[in-house]
Amino acid sequence: MIHRGVYSAVCAPLLKEPQLLGVIYLEDPLPGKFGEEELVILTLFANQVATALENASLNEHLQKELKIRSNLERFLSPQVADLVTKDCLDKGDILLATERRTVTILFSDIKGFTLLSERLDHQEVAELVTRHFSLMTDVIFSFQGTLDKYLGDGLVAIFGAPIPHADHAVRAIQAGLEMHARHKDFTAAFPPDKRFAIRIGINTGEVVAGYMGSPKRMEYTVLGEAVIIAHRLQALAEPGTIYLGRATQEAARHRFSPAFVKKMETPKGRKEIEIFKLAG
Repeated sequence: MIHRGVYSAVCAPLLKEPQLLGVIYLEDPLPGKFGEEELVILTLFANQVATALENASLNEHLQKELKIRSNLERFLSPQVADLVTKDCLDKGDILLATERRTVTILFSDIKGFTLLSERLDHQEVAELVTRHFSLMTDVIFSFQGTLDKYLGDGLVAIFGAPIPHADHAVRAIQAGLEMHARHKDFTAAFPPDKRFAIRIGINTGEVVAGYMGSPKRMEYTVLGEAVIIAHRLQALAEPGTIYLGRATQEAARHRFSPAFVKKMETPKGRKEIEIFKLAG
């Protein structure tokens, strides 16, 4: 200050308890330029600036949260989107981390989709599938399931991750039954050439769950033998039914009484697993 010839100075903190955001500093080459009155005025001004800065920061934080939620709610139920948004904001990013979880996986697809595509115009097929997926996704979210991905004419959902539910097997079965009911109502008024059936496979087991992919594109998904078995159950299921693995049947037997169908080998062929059926 001496070097620059400053003879008067006054400072006020940009303070928003408990954080110090910065300082406002005024100087003048003339002595006695600032007094108590100027300090009071500068302090009041500093308080207004601090409030404006905090509001701007909160608005930026809110916009970031809304953007994250907007993206997440296309794939996750509102409850799961809340959890993941909070996790992302707290940690500054979505971490490519995984963990072992026991979950229930649901696979659903359209039976005879190829024949349907041959009978109808491509635009009609696209509209039908979009409306179908919209209904099915709403059902999954209503039971706090997580939409893993769409697979052409099918979809994969996870129950029990990322939010744990002790009754994830029951939730998955309830969702499957509701999916069949909604689909039946959806296609009831269709002409015969537009009608189609769905089939569902549900299996429970330990998986590796978490965000997987690259920093540029990732998804919350699950990996493991239990996932492959769920897919095979869906492929074996009759139209309008739900095929369950033994673990799912055991976890939900106090609520449902599925019929035993047969046994099939696990993907690795080391053992056989029992298949149970629920009518949609």
